[in-house]
Amino acid sequence: MQTLKRAASPALMVVCAAFYLWAVACAGGRVTTMLICALYAALCIYAPGKSAARACGAKHAGLERTAALVFGASLFTLLSIAASVTGAWLLLWLPLVWTAWDMFQHRRELSWKTPRANLLLPLLTVLTVAAAVLPQAHPSAAGQIVPNHDFYWNLGNVESFLNGFPPSDLRFSGYTLTYHWLTELFCAGFTMASGGAAYDVTAFFVPAVTLLALLAVLFECGALFLGANKRFVTLFVWLTLFGGCASLWKVIARGYSPFWNMNMRHLLTNINGVATGTLFLAAFSAGVWVLWQKEVPRWAYGMGAAAFLLLTLAKGPVGGIAAPALAAACVWECGKALWKKQPLAKPLHRAAFAVCILVLFGAVYSWLFSAGAGTSVHFDIDGTLGKSYFVNVLAALQARFPALYPLLIPLFWVLQTLCFAPFGALFALVGGVLWLWRRGSAAPPWVFAAAGALGGFLAFYLFDHEAMSQMYFAFAGLFFCNLIGVKALSVLWPRRIVQAVGAAVLAVCFATGGCTAFWLGAQAVHPSESPRDLTLTAAEEQAMKVLRSEMQPGETFVTNRIHTGKALEGLSNVYTGLSGRQCYMEGFKYAISNLGVTSEEALARVQKAKDVFSAQTGAQAADALPEGVQVIVYSKHAAQSGWDVLEGEPCLAEQWAEDGALSLIFENEDTMIFRAA
Repeated sequence: MQTLKRAASPALMVVCAAFYLWAVACAGGRVTTMLICALYAALCIYAPGKSAARACGAKHAGLERTAALVFGASLFTLLSIAASVTGAWLLLWLPLVWTAWDMFQHRRELSWKTPRANLLLPLLTVLTVAAAVLPQAHPSAAGQIVPNHDFYWNLGNVESFLNGFPPSDLRFSGYTLTYHWLTELFCAGFTMASGGAAYDVTAFFVPAVTLLALLAVLFECGALFLGANKRFVTLFVWLTLFGGCASLWKVIARGYSPFWNMNMRHLLTNINGVATGTLFLAAFSAGVWVLWQKEVPRWAYGMGAAAFLLLTLAKGPVGGIAAPALAAACVWECGKALWKKQPLAKPLHRAAFAVCILVLFGAVYSWLFSAGAGTSVHFDIDGTLGKSYFVNVLAALQARFPALYPLLIPLFWVLQTLCFAPFGALFALVGGVLWLWRRGSAAPPWVFAAAGALGGFLAFYLFDHEAMSQMYFAFAGLFFCNLIGVKALSVLWPRRIVQAVGAAVLAVCFATGGCTAFWLGAQAVHPSESPRDLTLTAAEEQAMKVLRSEMQPGETFVTNRIHTGKALEGLSNVYTGLSGRQCYMEGFKYAISNLGVTSEEALARVQKAKDVFSAQTGAQAADALPEGVQVIVYSKHAAQSGWDVLEGEPCLAEQWAEDGALSLIFENEDTMIFRAA
């Protein structure tokens, strides 16, 4: 265990960085972009944040790095929005003046400190290469790749920020992007600051730098909640990063947990901002701990509010768990003070802060999330379980015991949670029993953690989202379960039975994590093993570069690369992500689930696209173009596979340029681009 706690040497860090940059170069990324982004992160985000943390005295509270990252990220968020609004990208480099002045003022205090990551750092480097770098390699470097459509959804959001603020949904024209977009804003900020490609920043840089920041914050958050015993702090960090479900080798078949614990994959890739959300959840939790110290520094309220705002912008559902959890802790404290007739001044101060946090969440919710939540989230006690590993068992029980079925549902909630997080759920339950045994003597920060764990998993089971986004509630619950579970283990560790059970359950968690890592490596070496069926080719990437240069601001294109099929998935996001240009409708699944688009409107646009690509002549295709659409992108590759809007029916696009109604501006072996004359 000592090797897990020892500081990473500078030589080891250089080797890890060199290996990562080599992998990025092999994947088609530009190493210079990575280096400029790293320089910017150090000098214009972390350094100003550290200056603010030093001025506040955050080091005395054990939050030096956490406060630095929260303050620095807050400044970066504001500057990125300003640069997106104005188009003056040099605004992002203004903190460099502050950093230079601060370094000069404190030049005698400058020192090199490395994190406790002797084994973690190389392991994270290798796994991030396997999970994020190689699978997201440029098609031009790999020849062809199997695209992760969630990644290309994120990439399209980044490109939208580069086009201006507020961002629009590039996949579905006419709608503003109402979504927890903080990670994409960060990617856009790094892209503007470095002058590099949004693809390289989103695929290769931001996942790595977010993991490093998460590592620092997890250690400080764990140290506050778990005390000075570094063994258990390190265990908490390892569980958060690598803990798996109870499926063991079953993960290897497809790389997905049958019990849905895909936290490790999400953290390594940061797709949909899970790593960013976990980073600011840990920062907010650390801030909550500081609020209950004897002397609460004023800056703790500011840091807590900033961390919560960043958390909600990064992962809205997680913010929806953290805010009520803090309120529950404050209600517990105030009730306890009233019962024991203790002074209420400090509890009421904290309660007022909790009310402010709830109001802040309500404001962000109404601004960004209410449209999608109103159309795609439904209350259903067995909606989540109805998609689970136990669906057949539940169906049999419902058929045989219809009267008892509602009473059995909570038992399956517990069973699914134990399979989802064997260690965290089991020892969190043990922690709950300890709390009851001690007659409710828990400190308010632990009430906050317990409310977060319980609320996260209850929301996971009670709300059903058509895109399965209730999973993010479970990830929030998992974070708190691991925190409570490690604390319970540390308290009960002297008992041999606890050591045996803890070791066995941890072995299951890390064995499953190891199987996930094995699959990620195998998938990087043999991408053809992916279950997805349509590749993205180098020729298509080349065509999207042409589309980026040919289309003018305000123009819109229509494409046949729309996955409809019997399921009407509408999950193609690749052309908008690669080109950064507005599409009439490339994908519609997330437009329905996040933006409040109705299924009827999506179906109407599918029919419009079918009318265009069913045309016999160029004149007919031009007449069928929806209003405001000037460009047609025809994917031969998608049409040949039957993975397009026509679902395998023949298209005569190769003859459209003959009558002069459409001009062919680009063609290669996989793609044709037309412009209406």
